Amino acid sequence: MSDAVFGRGWGRGSIGEDMAAVVAAGQDVSKSLKEISERLIAAPEEFVRRGGTPDEWRAFLVEAGAADGLVPISSPEARTRANGNELAGWQLVRMARVSPEVQAQWEPHIDRPWSNALYPRTPYRGSPAWRLPGQDVVERLGQSVRLAYARLVLHGLARWNDARFTSTWTSAGSQNPDRERARTPLDAFVREQPWLPVRGRDRAVRFVRPADAWHCPPGLEEEPAYAPTIDHRLRHLLERGKAGDRLRDMGLPSWDDPRDSARLLAALGRLAEKGSLRAEDRPAARRANERAWRNLVRQPRPVLPKGASLLAESGERLIGIPLSALDD
Repeated sequence: MSDAVFGRGWGRGSIGEDMAAVVAAGQDVSKSLKEISERLIAAPEEFVRRGGTPDEWRAFLVEAGAADGLVPISSPEARTRANGNELAGWQLVRMARVSPEVQAQWEPHIDRPWSNALYPRTPYRGSPAWRLPGQDVVERLGQSVRLAYARLVLHGLARWNDARFTSTWTSAGSQNPDRERARTPLDAFVREQPWLPVRGRDRAVRFVRPADAWHCPPGLEEEPAYAPTIDHRLRHLLERGKAGDRLRDMGLPSWDDPRDSARLLAALGRLAEKGSLRAEDRPAARRANERAWRNLVRQPRPVLPKGASLLAESGERLIGIPLSALDD
């Protein structure tokens, strides 16, 4: 039962509906989702025929080890022992035995061009290179399935332990053990792949990486209709567990957060430069710009992003002016 996963029909406490939708759509193109399809728990009606209520059966199944949502996986054939001089990023990727799609998502972001191990000739033991079932194919699936997958990822971010995001290699038999750390495929996916749904002015859903979205926290006075903000249907999931904090650590900015004032100024300038700000946006954009400037100048060492453009007015229009032009 420890490998079983809740499917459809298990109530508000379960995200089995999303899990079942993702598995149904992706099992023909993803080995990991195909394996889950064989372990999905049947609808509760199949259990209550034997007596008991759905809630009682759910509690029993959880006690027996059934999982709810995406459970990170690793390759059983992966190498978990290597000498210290073998711990460069490209070598770790090959030892992990992942698919070419996962390799393409992971290798550019592992950030270990060479091994920094203290003991080059000493054996090291590594923890798993965790990844998510279906992360290699979700971008090819339909919008509704990608939304379901995003909810599953947010659900997981609230509860996965920190070890899922970092693979740690520890030297064996050393008086002073050396621990070498590397980002896992799971971390690289959540941080760098376009899985997070946003909406802009046209209300069409697009999927971006966290650093390219804006979070509108509860209580925000003015929500920017002209900026790519996280789909409102998923925002509540960022308030659960560690989800919001983890996404922030991965680059997600929050609108009107003083810590993101420099990014907000650059974003407003970029939107104006692209012609994305309309006449009706002018009052709100100006207010956001003014608040961001006030927040920025209060910081000990205010710095604007390199290559940024700043919001300015030209007659009745809002325009973006490159910082470099102000130096001329």
